[in-house]
Amino acid sequence: MVAAAQEYRLGAGDVIRINVHQHPDLSVESRIAEGGDVSHPRLGPVRVGGQTVTAAERTIAERLRAGGFVQQPQVTIVLMTQRIQ
Repeated sequence: MVAAAQEYRLGAGDVIRINVHQHPDLSVESRIAEGGDVSHPRLGPVRVGGQTVTAAERTIAERLRAGGFVQQPQVTIVLMTQRIQ
C-alpha cells in the first residue's frame, strides 16, 4: 500500500480531466501550465500544481461552491497524460 505522502503530485505538463458529477458544462480537460495552474472556463486559473489528485479535487470543489456554481459539487480528476520527469 502506498502512503499518502507518496501519492503522485500534479505538475506542469500533466493533462487532467476534471469531471463535475451531473454538470457536464463544468467538466473540462486541460494541461497544467508551468506555474501550476489549470484553466477552467468558469473558474479561470486554478492552482493545482504540487497537489495530489485528491487535494486538487477538493480545491476545485471549493471554488465551484464558493463561486455559486454548484452547492455540493462532486469533483473527480483523471490524470490523462503524465508529464515526463
